[in-house]
Amino acid sequence: MTRLERLLPRLSELGVDAFLVSGVENIRYLSGYTGHAAHALVTPHGASLITDYRYAEVAQEDCTDFEVVIRDRATTTLPAQIAQLLDRSQAKRVAFESEFTTVAQLEGLRAGLPQRGLEPCAGVVEALRYVKDATEIACLRRAAALADEALAGLLRDVVRVGVSEREIALDLEYRLQRSGSEGLSFETILLSGPRSSLPHGAPGERRLAAGDFVLFDFGAKISGYGSDMTRTVVVGEPDERQRAVYDTVLRAQQAALDVIAPGVTGAVPYIAAREVIDASPFAEFAGEGLGHGVGLFLHEQPLMMGADCEQVLRPGCVVTVEPGIYIPGWGGVRIEDDVEITETGYERITHSPRELICL
Repeated sequence: MTRLERLLPRLSELGVDAFLVSGVENIRYLSGYTGHAAHALVTPHGASLITDYRYAEVAQEDCTDFEVVIRDRATTTLPAQIAQLLDRSQAKRVAFESEFTTVAQLEGLRAGLPQRGLEPCAGVVEALRYVKDATEIACLRRAAALADEALAGLLRDVVRVGVSEREIALDLEYRLQRSGSEGLSFETILLSGPRSSLPHGAPGERRLAAGDFVLFDFGAKISGYGSDMTRTVVVGEPDERQRAVYDTVLRAQQAALDVIAPGVTGAVPYIAAREVIDASPFAEFAGEGLGHGVGLFLHEQPLMMGADCEQVLRPGCVVTVEPGIYIPGWGGVRIEDDVEITETGYERITHSPRELICL
């Protein structure tokens, strides 16, 4: 069954005749389209991709199962183009992706489609993306492998006392793209010393000093699918507190991995990891959440964000497992792997060493 065929029953469930898709990742998932400035319109009678002259050739090459409609932006508004397509299928009620539609865009749709009902919806295509197929998993595995390779080379060749966070980040990003990544999965997080306590932060001009923790959070991208890994290393020899924090995070991650299996909810590994951290002297510095799905978008379903998370892990889900401890003014540790849920348990697709690396 194609992705479009899996989507069509949802139109009936929503009580609509057409579905307007605006999210870039959702459009790519359904159509294969790799360009920008597009909308997809799906009806039981067929699917159309609306773009303009800038992406005409890309759309015609990518979207073999879609009618490609090249809108003349000088003469035809987007709502007018949509109306023409709806007239052909006699569609009266149209669902749209509320999370990807601005107030101004919605006002334009209402003005341009006055005789049709507009129904906001959320998470429709995302639910189809919940479980990855073999092609998607292959892309995620390749992206994770590129990240592993880039980090190994970076630690060997670049990370040392005196080099700035920004210099290291630039070298990392170059290595990723040189080895085949089509871009970055997200903006690289690379922090050192006391700055490693920032759960998310941009690399700056701070230069590495002996005894620093250095936190790397980054990902490669293959065919739109992005990996997401974090490693924390130490420049030189760690002190007792650094070893204790690192060991706590590593044990928390392993506790979560030990209970990950198909059929469990996201709450189960979250609680397992949190119990380890809560029993340590660092409980008050624990990060929120444990992980999230990865795919075309950095943070996808399923989530493992709290003790009340009811989303179920299924074979084919690919998730991150990333406990962390962040002590303001001192530093922090996060260890993050991408993990594929299998029929019998899980398989790590991030293979960089998890033990504390001392450079």
